[in-house]
Amino acid sequence: MPRIAKSPDLSVLTRQTDVPPDRAPKGDTTVNVFTLGEVAEILEAPKSRIKNWTIGRPFKIVPKVRAFRGKGSRNLYSMQDVYLLALVSQLHNDGFSNNVIEHVIEEGALRPKLGPIHGIIVQRYKGKWFVKFRTGDFDWDDIKRMAAEWRGFYLLHFKALVNHVNERVTKLQGGK
Repeated sequence: MPRIAKSPDLSVLTRQTDVPPDRAPKGDTTVNVFTLGEVAEILEAPKSRIKNWTIGRPFKIVPKVRAFRGKGSRNLYSMQDVYLLALVSQLHNDGFSNNVIEHVIEEGALRPKLGPIHGIIVQRYKGKWFVKFRTGDFDWDDIKRMAAEWRGFYLLHFKALVNHVNERVTKLQGGK
């Protein structure tokens, strides 16, 4: 995946890539590709933190586009990678331990999704962490019921997080 241009010109985030024909959407081989620095800028997080998350400190998130191999090579991240790193960053910023964040990542990778994720609920019950992925729009009456029935839970409006990331990407690409 291509790299970003030097600072302020970040308009080169969308690139043509050599996508195998069987994996490319019909008629379109353009994808967003991001370097470590671009991801850090989009997420407003230190590059060192993002790098640590991709090399196994304290967990490993392997970039989908290209994982580094050897000295001088660079990771290249897809938009999906950026969304996953945004989730990890949000959980980190909200004070979750690395073990809980890793559990959320593992649960997300193992569960089939029936549609776009709109929310993530994390709850601790009898010493175990439970992660629920909500597809479809939130029914706020359900949220009120959960708040009344459960002693505590964490709700992340993932759809809003994705929208925020998309706005940051647009801004960095020179958009509005």
